[in-house]
Amino acid sequence: MNNQLSLMGESTNIALANRVREMIADGKPVLQLQTGDPDFATPQPIVQTLIKALHDGNTHYCASSGLAQLKSAVAMKLIEKNKFKQAHSTNVSITHGAVQAIQLSLASIINPGDEVVLIAPFWLAYQSDALLAGAKVKILKTQMSAGFIPDLTELASLLSTKTKAIIINSPNNPTGAVYPISLLKELAEICRKRDIYIISDEVYEDIIFNTTHTSIQTVAPDYQKIISVFSFSKSYAMTGWRVGYLYSNAEIAKQVNKLLQFQSTCLNPASQLAAVCALQDPQVAKLQTEQVDTYAHRRAKILDKIQGTWLEKSTSISQGTFYIWVNISRFNLSAIEFCELLLEQHKLSLTPGNAFGENYHDFIRFTFSTNLSDIMTALDILIALEI
Repeated sequence: MNNQLSLMGESTNIALANRVREMIADGKPVLQLQTGDPDFATPQPIVQTLIKALHDGNTHYCASSGLAQLKSAVAMKLIEKNKFKQAHSTNVSITHGAVQAIQLSLASIINPGDEVVLIAPFWLAYQSDALLAGAKVKILKTQMSAGFIPDLTELASLLSTKTKAIIINSPNNPTGAVYPISLLKELAEICRKRDIYIISDEVYEDIIFNTTHTSIQTVAPDYQKIISVFSFSKSYAMTGWRVGYLYSNAEIAKQVNKLLQFQSTCLNPASQLAAVCALQDPQVAKLQTEQVDTYAHRRAKILDKIQGTWLEKSTSISQGTFYIWVNISRFNLSAIEFCELLLEQHKLSLTPGNAFGENYHDFIRFTFSTNLSDIMTALDILIALEI
């Protein structure tokens, strides 16, 4: 067996989701608020573009780095929407979702013994991918009292001559924290002085409430060691389509594309043409805005519902993403014990906080990417808990 695999655990979130699927298959109804999968259908213009692409014969191999049409559309989007100073389509790599984009980013730059800094709580794939690449992982814990915004003084104390990369995620899964421009500027300057790569996971860029999302590449346009990762999954309700992309400098793009040749050959071209539609179709843009408005409505209803309950002071108010992050330490149960109890006694499925780092056994995450009725029922269950 590969010794590196012993450093990895299985995904807590996926294991729980599989258990929920088994319960449903056995005829047991479950309130599912554990998985970050939009409850909207993929917009029809995207679907129809895929169907047409298949009928037109786009069912064969294509360039490993992605279709030229999609890479050009992504480069234009990065300039017009994300406000990149410049974006060359040759530096765009189309990937099998953001999952592969993160893995390829690390595989391209890490040598055994390098260090990677993660800001907790974090999506656990960051840690697994860094370890598989041969890196040593250092973790900066963030606090609820600070809105889960990282303390850059503490961050600096973790850095060494072996630090190769820092991974950031804003808007953040699971806390919903959105990093302010001032922090992004300071972080970019720290990394510039120490010659450290920044891998910026921005898959929730469009799901924002009462603030704005800023790409770190925008505030440090001349820093060449930023790798920006995006996905179509959350923004366009395309989770199952597995289309993501990253933007990097020319040398990293060359290495990423080399890896793509041997990992996946290419992403299917019909899905890539559908992704072009997602970026360019005005009807899709309108539907996307309506989806975010629906998330905002659900979020507002949640905030109204928890006022005056134990959840009010125990909940991190999401600025972005469609998650609520709740401190459950009052119940003197680990997050896994808490979620198992809810699943067995109330048929309610939430995600234990340790799915986002071992220091978060006192937290649970639930999604509001589902219908409002189920959300309100779940909140009724949580509010009434007496454990």
